[in-house]
Amino acid sequence: ADRSASYCQTHSLSLETLEMAQLMITQFVQLMRNVGYDGADCFDPSGKSDDAHLAPLDPGSTEYLLVRAALCAGFYPNVTSIQTRSQRHTFVNNRGAEVQLHRSSVNVGCKQYAGQWLVHTDAMKFAKVNVLGSTVVGDAFVLLF
Repeated sequence: ADRSASYCQTHSLSLETLEMAQLMITQFVQLMRNVGYDGADCFDPSGKSDDAHLAPLDPGSTEYLLVRAALCAGFYPNVTSIQTRSQRHTFVNNRGAEVQLHRSSVNVGCKQYAGQWLVHTDAMKFAKVNVLGSTVVGDAFVLLF
């Protein structure tokens, strides 16, 4: 718990918001199961029924599709597009204004993003509007919401 709190503080993240996102993911998994979705990312490969053991939710997992979908659902309409030209990234919020990532963001300095969109918890105006608590999501998640 101390490492989690320290990491969140270093990267301007809210531990409470991340815990809320974890609850949303569990609810999202249940909803997906209830409507008949049977993808591998929605079931525990060991056969256990406990959602806490789903591979996408395990620490160190490389599969985060459900996490990204739940974050997109929870933070929409806080959406920012990632526009790349000549290996330079610019970020444009849902109002068409250019924004930047906060300097403590885990996404600052990325050479390449795994999607074309960011969802974020908040934005704050300094000299320029800074996006806080951002996560990269793909087109499909933004289209869903």
